[in-house]
Amino acid sequence: MGCNRLRPIARRGRDSLSYWHWFFDRNHKADDGLVGMSWVARPLGISAGRGWLVATYLSFRSNVENSMPSTLARAAFPAIGRARPEHDSPLSQHAQRAALQAVGQQFHARGWSLATSSNYSAVIDRDPLRLLITASGKHKGELTLDDFVLVDQQGRAAEPHGSQSPHSSNHPGSQKPSAETLLHCVLAAHYPQIGSVLHTHSVWGTILSEYYAPAGQLTIRGYEMQKGLAGISTHDCDVTIRVYENTQDIPALARQLAAELAAGHLALRHGFLLRRHGLYTWGSDIDEARRHTETLEFLFEVEGRGKSEV
Repeated sequence: MGCNRLRPIARRGRDSLSYWHWFFDRNHKADDGLVGMSWVARPLGISAGRGWLVATYLSFRSNVENSMPSTLARAAFPAIGRARPEHDSPLSQHAQRAALQAVGQQFHARGWSLATSSNYSAVIDRDPLRLLITASGKHKGELTLDDFVLVDQQGRAAEPHGSQSPHSSNHPGSQKPSAETLLHCVLAAHYPQIGSVLHTHSVWGTILSEYYAPAGQLTIRGYEMQKGLAGISTHDCDVTIRVYENTQDIPALARQLAAELAAGHLALRHGFLLRRHGLYTWGSDIDEARRHTETLEFLFEVEGRGKSEV
C-alpha cells in the first residue's frame, strides 16, 4: 500500500482519536461525569458510568495504535513516541483513577483486597517522580475517583507537576496516602519502566508467606501460568519471590527493599511477599501489573492447595 493510500487512514485515525480526547475532556469535568451523554450508553444497554467510558476510550486508542505501523502511528498521533508522556494531564489522571478504581472492584470480588486492605498506585510523572496512590483507610471495593492522593518520591502529598487535575485536592487536612506508600516510591524510583504497583492481601498469599518466611523466599516452577509474567516464555524455569518479615516500620523496610533492589536481588524480579500480610507486584502500566497479580495469585493458590493435600 503506497503512502498516498495510507494518508486517509492516518487522517481518519487522528480525527477519531481527537474526538475521543474532546469527548472525555468535556465530560469528565461534569458533576456526575456524564451530563448529556446517557444517549451513548442507553442504545447499547450499558450503564453510563465513567469506568465504562474510560475503558472504551483506552481500548479504542490501543487498538488503533497497535494496528498501524509505528512510523505511520507517530504521524497520525503525535503523542505516540514522546520521550515523556504527559501523565499529569487531567485526562490521563482521570483515566488512571478510573483504572485503579476498577482494579479495586475486581480484586475485592476475587477476595484479594477485602475491607480496607491493599493499596494501588500509578506513576503520573517521572521528573519529578509523582505517584497516584489509594488514600488510607478506603474500602477497595467501593473506591471513588476522589479516593487517591498524589505523592512525591518521599511519599509526601504533592500537587500535580505542571497541571491542575480536576481531582487534585491534596492539601493539609485532606486524605492521607496509604501507610505503605514508601514501598511504592522505592519500586518506582528503582525501576524506570514501572508504571503501576499493586498490593493485595489474598488468603493463599498470606498462607504461603508464613510457610516460606524462614527461607526468605519461595520458588515456583513448572506451571504454564508462569508465562503470564513479563519476560517469561516457558514453564520450565524458576519464579522466585522474596519474602520479608512484616513490620510497622515502613521506612526501615523501604530502606531494606531499596538496598536489595540496588544489589540486584533475583527474587525481586516480579514481586515480593510480606509475612502474614500480602503480595506486592508491579508492571509497566496498570494492565500489566494487574496481569502479574492475577498470575502470581493463581500460582500461590495452586502451590498452597497442593501443599495442603500432602
